[in-house]
Amino acid sequence: MILPKSAGAIRSPLLPRGRHHRFAHRIWAVTIASVVLGLSIAPATTRSTNYRVGACPTSDGEIALVETRFQNLPALPRGAAALTPDSILLLVEDESASGTARLYVASSNGLYDVGGGFDGPRLLRAGRANVVVASANRIWVLDRSLLAHVSTIELGPAAHIADVAVTDHSILVEYVVAGIGEGAVLRRFDILGNAVGQPHVLPQPLKLHATELGVTGLAMRVPLVRFVLNDRVSIIDTIPVPADLDDDSGRVLVLTGVVALDCEVILLMMGDLRSTDRWLILVDERTGQLEARVVDADILVGLIDSFPDRRSLIVLASRLERRGLMTAAWFWRTHRTENER
Repeated sequence: MILPKSAGAIRSPLLPRGRHHRFAHRIWAVTIASVVLGLSIAPATTRSTNYRVGACPTSDGEIALVETRFQNLPALPRGAAALTPDSILLLVEDESASGTARLYVASSNGLYDVGGGFDGPRLLRAGRANVVVASANRIWVLDRSLLAHVSTIELGPAAHIADVAVTDHSILVEYVVAGIGEGAVLRRFDILGNAVGQPHVLPQPLKLHATELGVTGLAMRVPLVRFVLNDRVSIIDTIPVPADLDDDSGRVLVLTGVVALDCEVILLMMGDLRSTDRWLILVDERTGQLEARVVDADILVGLIDSFPDRRSLIVLASRLERRGLMTAAWFWRTHRTENER
């Protein structure tokens, strides 16, 4: 049975218990202008008198990311999802059973093994009530509070799951099957595994993003067409390709992560399939389609989740000897005028 135990902290051969390190705060400035959003990852000073902090970005302001915690991991997990700002669910390959994985909860208090039995897992997603683990054609639905097994969704051997989004009462599954070209199928299930409504055929694979208003999907490849995925599938808009990436360099760009910040700003991560290069893109939804300058974000491996009410961002990070979970706080700031300094 999936998730047979959750009693106490169990030391893992992959993830040593209690490996938690604090580093000096680092700030990365993210410049926001009226027509251009950008981020430059480079060490900067702490909060200086040259800036004033605001509630939300202004036309001449910027955002700063401040590293507040780093937890080393010997190996990067297959998937990760935030349960709380201090409790991160990790999907880790089970060395004792080839092709399977186990779930661990990592926090500042240690590491907890909450069970295994997931064959060929690929994705881990968390909603406010449920957590899902997905393989190529199977989905395990778990209760978020107890991490107990609720149901299993079987799609059949012809399906290949591309992404999953978890809402309060349902699970949206995007999968690819033969005969639909380069598109994908979107199907909604309830938490007990029953299909709800009719499937939708998507024109292209999407990166799903659950919000309080429903689920949106962003095209995995440029141009970044954005869809709303509720009772029907419809196009919202297209996020312009950042000029810094719109060149003839031969890059194969793919969207790898989407999280929401506060002030109606979303943060995107893009990667190059031909290299290890990654970039961050900020999009301000209040002012419409803004072109975004990009950032060399090689330290960041993946976006896990955000907590806008706390202004806390959780990412997978890797640089030299540092590899693991990084928590960063963000704040919006504006350059002071000469008269204000």
